[in-house]
Amino acid sequence: MRDIAPGDELTIDWATTDDGDYTLRCACGSPHCRGIVTGQDWTKPELQAKYRGWFCWFQRKIDAQARFAVIPEAHLLLVQGDRVVLLRRQNTGYEDGKYSLIAGHVDGGETARAAMSREALEEAGLVIDPADLSLCHVMHRRAEHERVSFFFTAGRWHGTLRNMEPDKCSDLSWFELSALPSNMVPYVRAALERSRQGIAYSEFGW
Repeated sequence: MRDIAPGDELTIDWATTDDGDYTLRCACGSPHCRGIVTGQDWTKPELQAKYRGWFCWFQRKIDAQARFAVIPEAHLLLVQGDRVVLLRRQNTGYEDGKYSLIAGHVDGGETARAAMSREALEEAGLVIDPADLSLCHVMHRRAEHERVSFFFTAGRWHGTLRNMEPDKCSDLSWFELSALPSNMVPYVRAALERSRQGIAYSEFGW
């Protein structure tokens, strides 16, 4: 956008005002013309960038599309008696050498429980029906990005605990809840402690 100079011919791009269901061919002859104009041109990223802040009433739609997104994660609190399964990270670039839980990102098109079931199989060789997973804690945490971490317990599972990703995990073992390793990922330790206290939601890193 620029100031209007003497001699300029003024016109308007309908992309800044229209939100409708139409398509038409423009014959203005301008080298800058799109040729085909539609009532949904405002949805084009290049026009949103060009006219940012100059759109009509539907600017709020554009703003809503650009809102930040949090990263969802699923963590498994696999507890048996007074023991919990922990894994020691390696070669991941994040908190390597520290213990965490069986965990991973929730991919698009899957539920958090489905993601947890998938990660249990991929990382530990355990088969867990998503229906056997129960949510025990949710943590909204801030790291390099904002994340929402779901922590699940499993009512039952099948298979023997095995380190399926030795390139990323240097140890996968049962630990006594009363004697957890000192080198744990901080937010994981906090979530484990809070879930044992019956706290359903917490925040970390703010």
